[in-house]
Amino acid sequence: TIVQDGCDYARLHGGNVEAITSSDVFPYLEVGVSRYRAPLYYPGENEWKIVFTEKCQDYPAEQVDGLHKAAKWMLFASSVFGGAVSFFLWFASCFSFSNRTWRLCAFEAIAAAVLRGGSFLFLVCSICTKNETSCSLSFGSRMDLICIALWTTTALALFGNYAEPKLRSLSSAGSQGEDRLLPDEEGASGT
Repeated sequence: TIVQDGCDYARLHGGNVEAITSSDVFPYLEVGVSRYRAPLYYPGENEWKIVFTEKCQDYPAEQVDGLHKAAKWMLFASSVFGGAVSFFLWFASCFSFSNRTWRLCAFEAIAAAVLRGGSFLFLVCSICTKNETSCSLSFGSRMDLICIALWTTTALALFGNYAEPKLRSLSSAGSQGEDRLLPDEEGASGT
């Protein structure tokens, strides 16, 4: 997920709570793609609560299946593509890029959104589906939905409007503030 904690992608209820923790005490778990966190019981309040200062724990190896691994890989790949787009947009404030480069950036934003959506495979992996178990969306998965919307919006904005590469003349003839297109891109400005 886009949050550092990583243990709050979904809330797990059912038989896999006991299978993961080797204890029948916990009513639910906060689960992430890589790790999970068990709640603590507060007798004064007669309530189970998640304490976010507690460390996350790794899943037992037998709980991890192919869909789980695919979701983990897609989260990583989405972060790589999203990071590349972010760096590109940051550099775009200092440098001029061709339309082809802007288009490539838009495709990377789409890849980031699609791969981030693929992380929802976690909700259908064996951790969330075996032993009469269910997972509901939690903070991390909700943030991923927002992330998908933002990457999609970025891609649409990039496809819809490419910035024109411009060069400011440093000669005395061009010192009147005129902007001119680079000679080799004058004909390509509409593509």
